[in-house]
Amino acid sequence: MRTHHVLAVALASALTLAVESAAQAVITPGQPTERDVITARTEILSHCGTVAAQTMVSGSTIRTNFVFTNCVLGPGGVLLPVEATFGPLTAGDYTYEIYYRFETDPFTFLSSQPLVIAAVADPIPTANEWALIALGAILAVGGAWVLRASRF
Repeated sequence: MRTHHVLAVALASALTLAVESAAQAVITPGQPTERDVITARTEILSHCGTVAAQTMVSGSTIRTNFVFTNCVLGPGGVLLPVEATFGPLTAGDYTYEIYYRFETDPFTFLSSQPLVIAAVADPIPTANEWALIALGAILAVGGAWVLRASRF
């Protein structure tokens, strides 16, 4: 009986390590700016069929909660790719945190990493495509009128 308990603890520890080793998120784009919509991708060990992501920003902390439902065998299983989309955010230094839970379990902390959002300069204002076409047409008509008027 004692051997089974030790094996169960070892298996649970291995599953926890497997979840934590795959937890670091890949942020896209790699160097986000305050105009970008950001996608964070990671993998979590699960047997569940459905995952929902909810991302919240509080001060300089960005927290994504992944909630797994329709779990066949509970926690463990295969590494499932999950992603969350958020932003645009104001320029600054943030901490991105990932939490997860299975069905109605409490949330479990998975990982934390720094995220820097860069400021970008305001774009140079330009006319849109239709305004440029209209301007070109006005100049062409004006030029034709000046040429016609100079012949008489």
